[in-house]
Formats: sequence, C-alpha cells, structure tokens
Amino acid sequence: MINKLFFELIIRKRSYFLVIFLLVTFSNVFSQKITVSGEILDNKDNLPLPGVSIIEKGTNNGAISDFDGIYKIDTEVGKTLIFSSAGMETIEKKVTKEKLNVKLLFDAIQLDDVVVIGYGKVKKKEVTGAVAQVKAEELDKIITSDIGNALQGQVAGLNVVASGEPGEGASIQIRGVSSIIGDNTPLFVVDGIPQEGDPRLSPNIIETVDVLKDAASASIYGARASAGVILITTKKGKAGKTIINLDATSGIQQITSGTPLLNARESIFFDFNEDDVFDTRILNISDQQLTNDSNIIDVIENDNAVQQRLNLNVRGGKKDLTFNLSGGIFNQEGAIINSQFTRVNSRLNLNYTKDKWKFFTGIGFTAENRKRPDENILTQGLRSSPTQNRLNPDLREIIANGNFNRSQIIQGLTSLNRITRGKRDRYNINFRASYDFNDYLTFRTITGYNTNYANSNRTSPQFTVIEINPFNDNIVIDTNMERSSIRETSDRETAFTTSQQLNYTRKIGKHSLNALAVFSYEKRTNAAFSASRAGLLSGLPVLNQGTINFTNGSGTGFNQNDEVVLIGNLGRLLYSYDERYIFNVSARRDGSSRFSPQNRWGVFPSASVAWNISNESFWKKGIVNDFKLRANLGTT
Repeated sequence: MINKLFFELIIRKRSYFLVIFLLVTFSNVFSQKITVSGEILDNKDNLPLPGVSIIEKGTNNGAISDFDGIYKIDTEVGKTLIFSSAGMETIEKKVTKEKLNVKLLFDAIQLDDVVVIGYGKVKKKEVTGAVAQVKAEELDKIITSDIGNALQGQVAGLNVVASGEPGEGASIQIRGVSSIIGDNTPLFVVDGIPQEGDPRLSPNIIETVDVLKDAASASIYGARASAGVILITTKKGKAGKTIINLDATSGIQQITSGTPLLNARESIFFDFNEDDVFDTRILNISDQQLTNDSNIIDVIENDNAVQQRLNLNVRGGKKDLTFNLSGGIFNQEGAIINSQFTRVNSRLNLNYTKDKWKFFTGIGFTAENRKRPDENILTQGLRSSPTQNRLNPDLREIIANGNFNRSQIIQGLTSLNRITRGKRDRYNINFRASYDFNDYLTFRTITGYNTNYANSNRTSPQFTVIEINPFNDNIVIDTNMERSSIRETSDRETAFTTSQQLNYTRKIGKHSLNALAVFSYEKRTNAAFSASRAGLLSGLPVLNQGTINFTNGSGTGFNQNDEVVLIGNLGRLLYSYDERYIFNVSARRDGSSRFSPQNRWGVFPSASVAWNISNESFWKKGIVNDFKLRANLGTT
C-alpha cells in the first residue's frame, strides 16, 4: 500500500514537471525575441522609401528606414508593426518571421483635399499662392475662447501673441508687420462674408480656417487684405443619421512664475544709507511699518482660477436637406482678481438642394459678459512697498502711516477696486443661393447682415483714507470725492454685405479653366454714446450715483452716425494643364466712401504661377512625394 502511494506521488510530480516544462517551452516560443528587418518600397514605382516610421503597436519601440528604405527593429513573434510616412497610407503587419518587406501606397487624398481661397475653392495641388489650412480637429485641442489662440503654432508665418486675459483677443500678424501706424489685423471672412475686425467666433462652430499669406492670394479682397486674409468656414450638416456630440472640459489656471520682490527687511536695508544714522524719520516710516511685510501681489493674483467649456453639436439630414446646430458655453476666471469672461454662443446652418438650385442659410448668436481689472494693477503691485499696511479690496476705509505710505495706498486701492464690466451681443444671418445654368456656368449670390451691440461700464468706487502722522499722531481723514468715478459707453454696429458671382469651370482633356467675375457691395454703420460722472454716493455701478463732474459725448467725434460704403468689382482666371502647370491672374477695383471723390478708387492686380514638379514623369517619388515651385506678385 505504501509502495503504491509512493509510486503515484512520483507519477504526479513527473506530471507537474512535464506541465511546467511545456508551459515554459511554449512561453519561450510565443515570446521569442527576434530582429525583424526588410525593405520598404513605393507600391507604384518600387522605389525605396526613406524616413518611414516603424512602431511596435501599443509600445514606444520604434525605428526609421534609411536612405535605401532598409529598416531593422527588435521585437517579438506575434507582435504588430505599424508602418507610416507623410503622404503615404499607414499599414499594419504582424510579425511571423525575421524578414518582412513592405510596400506603401501613395495617399493621393491629401493633395486632393480642397482649400478655400478668395471667392472659391481649389485642390491643394492647384494652389499657386501661399495658403495654409487648419481643420476643426486641430482647433479643438486647445481650450480657449479665441480663434487666434487656437491658431497659435498651427500655421507657418502666422504670429500670434496672446495676453492671457480672459476674453481678450490675441494679436495676429501674418508674415510680420504690414503697417507702421495702421492696423495690422488681417481681414476675416466668415462663410464668404467679410467682417470688420475679429468676428470673435467660438472655435467649436468652425470647420476649417484657411490663411491667405501672400499678396497674390490676398489681393482678391483689395486694400483691406494688406495684412493678409483669414477665411473661416463654419460647420455644415451631412446627410445620414443624426449625430450628437457633447464635449465638456474643465481645468484650472495658476501663475507659476513672477518677479521676485524685496520683503520689508530687505527693503529697509536697501533704502537705508550706511553713512546715515538709522532714523525712521529719514526713511519716512513708522515703528509699526517696521513690522509690516505686505505683498499686494498675493492679493492681486487669483490662484486655481477655473476654466470651463461645454460644447454641443447636432448634425444630420437627408440628401437634399442637411442641418448643423452648434452651441457652447465658455467660462473663464482670470488669474488676476476682477477678471472673468463668459460666453454663450449658438449657430444653425441649413443646406437645401432642389434641382439646379442650392441654398444655404446660417443664423448665429453670441452673448458675452466680461469683467476686467485696472490696466495698471500689476504695475502697482510691483511698485508697492512691503512696509505699507496690507491692502484689502473689500474695505472702504484704510489707515495710512505717513505721506509716502498714503500715496501708495491710494494708488494701490484705486487699482484694486477699479473694474470694467462689458457686455456684447452679436447677431448675424447669412444667406447664399446658387443656380447651375449647365455643367460649366454657375451663378451665386451671397447676402449677410451682422449686428453688434456693446456696453461698457468702468467704475472706481469711493474709499476713505485715514492718515496718521507717525511722529505726532495727528489724524487726517481724506474723503476726496473725485477719486470715485463711473464711465458708461454704448455702441451699435451694423453691416450689410452682398455679392453677385458668376463662375465658369471647364475641363477638356488635360486642360482646366476657371473664370470668375464678382460684384460686391458693403455698407457699415456705427453709433456710439458715452457719459461719465464722479463723486459716487455708493459702490453701485450705476451712472446716476455720481454727483459731480458730469460729461457726455456724441456726434461724429464719437463715431456717432458713422457710415461707410465699399464697392468692389473683380475678376479672376485660373488655368491648369495636367495639374502640372498652373497660372492664376486676378484684378480687383475697389471704391470706398472713406476717401474723397478724386481718390476713391483703386486697382489691385495679382499674378501667380506654379509648377508641380513631382507630377512630371522624370520625378522619382520617395525622398520627396510632393514638390511644387511657385512664384507670384500682387498688390494690396
């Protein structure tokens, strides 16, 4: 019996060892380390492809093919390798052996992408000017209320400088400064409608942004295009099932750097002359101030400022009727006190097709609320003495020790309490209709109407300074009413724009021709009013709380009843042979009511040529897949 049990135990142990041996053996087989190498070729011409990225899927393990298209990578049997290169289609291959050759297909879709140019669209390969495009997926990566901030770093030659203040638009310059004393803001065109300045659109309603960077591309818009042109296309609907996208994002902001300041001990040592006898009278400070160690920057900065974004997009429709509804809420607290920006926006775009007719209607609304601090608040914070009494923006009475301390306290409290509140409502409607006479000739009309209401309220509330002389304890109460003031500004801007376009497109064999003729008319009006008062009876930001120094302004000096009319006639001819040789000429004649009748009209011509060398039969793709040479000349 004992021998039998012992025998069974030996058999079981051998079985266990056998199972373990098999598991280790198969584990070694399936996780076998190998070096995979091979050659990567172009599927069309069998030419080697250098610079192809090879990545082991799900890891950071990777390699790059050399000048002859040869690559080598350490991996395991059963793993998947991803082969990708600019201008080529990305493919995946499973590792089964050490030799793995790959052929990549040329991705022609990228060059067939359509970019927007002035009054039309062309394929990327047929562009003769300096045009760059940024799509919605790139804009959505940055949480911002301003389109300029979203474009930062996206386009070569586009310089964007952001202030960081909530609701403040970024400064945009295309290829540097174009005017010394004039405005360097580029012309914005939204769905074919030129805008007056930055349209302040929310990035969530934008489909693409096309930037016209050179004179030949921008001259189609005349004198206003001297600083370049930014063409914005809003999101459109697509036929099919209704798609709903909801995006919610939240974050915090914090200032992580700044200017190091002296504390009270260091400040006193700096002010004290070693040749003098230490005396508070010489330093103009009291004994109490010797114990102070205040820093207004701590009061000015707002740590962990919240930033929130909520976007909703609904799109869908049938073959003949599609819609896109976009809406969003954006809220940003500033990293500086008394700064905040809130915006609510919505836009509805409808597309309808009936026989030879195509209709488009876009309706948008934006409401903004903004709070801004005094423009000198940071400067006052840096200048404030650490020996002065700590400032509290919620107090309306403050004790000052000494005349020098008093002046600093007044300046500091003024900056801490001065607030500008602004509201802005925008309404716009855009209507477009086109009719195809035949396969070659199309007529299009575009009409837009924009209204902009803005109100600004700047308030400096009243406060009392109690001055105590540190040497004789005399008390002086300063209630200067002129320190408190309020200023109210309101303005209303309207813009009516219409253009009639005739477009002829014909392709015969390898020859392509596009001719365009446009007549445009724009009328803009502006009306403004301002009033101010001093000596506020309370802290309410209401104009009738002021008791002294009443002023008001209107008339032409305040842009009251300002009206501008702009008329433009333009023509363009675009010719392409086999998508290799491309010629583009255009001319625009503008007339503006801003100028005298003798100098009211100007002509803005342009000409450009391009040669797609990579489309020639002698060009061997591999090192460079797309190579174009272009030259242009234009007047803006």
